[in-house]
Amino acid sequence: MSLLTIAWSMCAGACAVIGLTQFLLWLREPARKVFVLSATMSLAAAATALVELALMKSQDVARYGQLLQWENATIFALLVSLVWFVHLRLRSEEHTSELQS
Repeated sequence: MSLLTIAWSMCAGACAVIGLTQFLLWLREPARKVFVLSATMSLAAAATALVELALMKSQDVARYGQLLQWENATIFALLVSLVWFVHLRLRSEEHTSELQS
């Protein structure tokens, strides 16, 4: 097993642990949407790492193309949840009251 495989696997594992922790926090406080968005980001990052590891090991062009499509989906999930996370975290009470009036 190469050092690169170990490193990517460790990164994916760390992201998955963080994602599961955030998901459990969200289950305790469902009103706080930032927890589920953070969990989605972390799990998407873990999936991206695993797909990239599979891309490194791929030897077939058709399989490589399929993996690239999966990687696009995981990065899309990561970016969408990141944008919503930043929106929820940076939204202030003054700003929302100005928008309502």
